[in-house]
Amino acid sequence: MKKKILLMFSSLFLCTLVACSESEDTAATSSATVTKIVENNFNTTTSPFTLSDSTTYTLDSQERIIEVERRFTTNSNVGTSTYLYNNGKIAQIERRQNNVLTSKSYYTYNGDDLSELRTESISNTGVVGSINKRTFHTVQDTIYSDWERSVNGGTTYSPILHSKMVIQNGDRTFYEHYDPINLEWQRVLITFDANHNPITETKYTLNDNGIWVVAQVDNYTYATLKSPFYRALERTFGRKTLGMVYHLSGNALNRVNARHIAPYCFETYTTTWGGAEAPTFQFTNTAHNTEYAKSTVINCFSGSFTTQLGFNYYF
Repeated sequence: MKKKILLMFSSLFLCTLVACSESEDTAATSSATVTKIVENNFNTTTSPFTLSDSTTYTLDSQERIIEVERRFTTNSNVGTSTYLYNNGKIAQIERRQNNVLTSKSYYTYNGDDLSELRTESISNTGVVGSINKRTFHTVQDTIYSDWERSVNGGTTYSPILHSKMVIQNGDRTFYEHYDPINLEWQRVLITFDANHNPITETKYTLNDNGIWVVAQVDNYTYATLKSPFYRALERTFGRKTLGMVYHLSGNALNRVNARHIAPYCFETYTTTWGGAEAPTFQFTNTAHNTEYAKSTVINCFSGSFTTQLGFNYYF
């Protein structure tokens, strides 16, 4: 269980988060424009806490992400991602490890709707290897998606996942997928408050008798401060696109994934995941002004094990 909780925080990514310790100096001016977001992931088994890795998100004048840099304290590895735009929409993300190109993601649209997300892995010699292709077909408020993978540069593809989503009032209220490899069905229902914050997320699995069974319930409450991290993601991808892809930003152990679609800062979060060993979370938000936070600290507790993420927003 301890290893799982550690993975939950070490896997925070993606198109993903940004943080820093609350004690770090924050440039809180009268400006409301965020220029940088920094994420620090701390190892809390040491005294004092030690930094495990740090991620810096650089934003443009429209508060869209243009570059992400992640540094680890245990080695010299530096991962960078460059975000490119076309006609006001995210079009491409290029990822490098120690300045070597490792993958590219391409976003294709049908009008305003995302129609394909294609990620190509690239070898050290510059050859395209595996390709993950997700296609989206929108019918009114319902979006159907197919995830396929190629291991031969796009010559042939194999199905990985079929999914269905419902977007209502800009919020993804329903998600369902079928895994043709493991023959498994899963479903997620999300309710939102008037500010588009998810308040209850219920996950189901389909048993052998054809009955949907509750597998996990997550509940959220919110502070009065808005999240600069969400604002950057919304301006980078758009809220509808976030609803379509935010679940791709971490694995199943990433239990605070809803932060990608929550406009406000969390005040509390509870989950039934883990049963009697379910982790508990503590949030501390510091105000930049009466509307936005300038920093957030998230502590996770699971028995004697804890981990911490710190987020600083630079205005």
